[in-house]
Amino acid sequence: MSGARQRPSRKRGGGVGGVIAGGRGGGGSGGGGGGSSAGGGGVVGRALAPLGAPFRAVAKAARRNSLLGPLLRVHLPPPPTARVALVDAAVAVALFALAAAVRGWRIGFPSTVVFDEFHFAGFVSRYFTGVHFFDIHPPLARLLLAAAAKAGGYVHRGLKITHIGQPYGDTAYVPVRAGAAFFGAATAPAGYDIARTIGLSRLSSLLLGIFLCLDQLLVIESRLILVDSQLAFFAVAALAAALRLWRSPYGSGRRCFYLVATALFGGAAVSSKWTAAITPLLIAAVSATGLVFPVEGRLAVWEMAVAGTLAISVYVSAFYVHLKLLPLANTDDQDDLFMSPSFQATLVGNKFYDPAARYSFPRAFLELNRVMLSSNAAITTRHPWESTWREWPLNLRGILYAQEGAPAVEGGPDVSHLSVKVYLIASPFISVFVLVVMAAFLIALLVYLMRLARGTKGTPWAGGAMRSGWSEEDGLTFKYVAGAFFVAGYILNLLPFMLIARCTFLYHYIPAYLYGLLATAVGVDLLPPRPRAAVTVVGTLAAAAAFGYWAPWVYGTPLDSEGHQARQWLPRWD
Repeated sequence: MSGARQRPSRKRGGGVGGVIAGGRGGGGSGGGGGGSSAGGGGVVGRALAPLGAPFRAVAKAARRNSLLGPLLRVHLPPPPTARVALVDAAVAVALFALAAAVRGWRIGFPSTVVFDEFHFAGFVSRYFTGVHFFDIHPPLARLLLAAAAKAGGYVHRGLKITHIGQPYGDTAYVPVRAGAAFFGAATAPAGYDIARTIGLSRLSSLLLGIFLCLDQLLVIESRLILVDSQLAFFAVAALAAALRLWRSPYGSGRRCFYLVATALFGGAAVSSKWTAAITPLLIAAVSATGLVFPVEGRLAVWEMAVAGTLAISVYVSAFYVHLKLLPLANTDDQDDLFMSPSFQATLVGNKFYDPAARYSFPRAFLELNRVMLSSNAAITTRHPWESTWREWPLNLRGILYAQEGAPAVEGGPDVSHLSVKVYLIASPFISVFVLVVMAAFLIALLVYLMRLARGTKGTPWAGGAMRSGWSEEDGLTFKYVAGAFFVAGYILNLLPFMLIARCTFLYHYIPAYLYGLLATAVGVDLLPPRPRAAVTVVGTLAAAAAFGYWAPWVYGTPLDSEGHQARQWLPRWD
């Protein structure tokens, strides 16, 4: 068994508002003509206003459509009362505690290098030795793992990771795993916040949070020295911040705060893995057009420019820190050979090293990103644990992360017939539940659109002027629109994997899966109150039961061969 993230073949290779507020274009609650909150003739705003013309045209055409117009004029519900917000904060804290407990239990097991820890634990050690390495992913998530190691008292003791299953010995690996677990645990309250912000009931939102706590795919990936928990958290946090941004009054301090938060989280998501890019792109599309979510219409061009600058700054800064921490040549793995001689000339100990070399950071940044892209595309090696995007929704193929004999205890019972296993699958219950609810939602959406189409022929839509308030019909329409947005996010996150030929793995499903879970929460919330409560209770119990049954594959609880076979429900869970 070898790590999944394979190495491609080496190649050389106050006052401010008055200046910038003007030119927002399409301000006001309806996003049409210039609103009073954004009016004026700010210098920066007027200069940037022409850039927003294409987005204004798209939004205007969409709103004029007799069917789409009523759907696209709905917006986020008003903020909750202080009492409701306090209860939601308490629920979010409880979800974080549950998720942290689930991920933290026995996090030190196994005490050996597990699957792709072969790569990422090795990368963390390089940040402490200063030896250059190459990876096909952006560096932020790795840097955060290194920061967790530093905070946990990591000291490099000369350990060189050479193979999967290698004991960590006296190396402090648990704090690094705990760093990944923190981001995994934080994803649950962030998802709950999204559900509450879009107006879902507390029950449906709680069900979403529990699913995020208990799904094995999310739990296992966040218990090891891997980067997918950071990707998941930053993507969900970016969307949560964007929703609050779109609900904030123009010109308010709260709006500025969430503008910055959205940009930073979005930039951090892409800086962890490029596969997280769909979420920032969706946020940018909604922000630029003002369709559906934003209460005050599209963002001002200057706001988009600020957000884009911040997001890019996060991305570039991660590479700057990464390169500064790795000044030494790599004489073991020969990772230097990925880079040009000019780049290698800056690495102390490289055969091309030149103390007088002046290879600028911008050139190094551009070259590294170019090589990352080309190397990623050049991966052609197949892998025994690979799977395709078609298999992920049905949970058809897992990944054996670790397997070994049960540890014997002196004076204890004979355990020679037992073995332990860490095996990556999504929750068999939650993954199927997501597909069923999304299918039901799409049918319900189709019926709703047909009813809406009949109601729009020659007469105003029954909901009336939706921007002036938040009626029950507004809420129903918005739930359908929000659910459709999440389904679109699910499909768009799968799309890149439909178009590439390289080997892929179950953990690549995580960005799409998160949107599937959000769409599921919307689908459940469309039920009447009593069925909704029943589904929430049954769903929670079933998710907990499924997690408990497959927990030995999460925590490495010893089982005999019959116990493992009983959990192997599908033929490719081998």
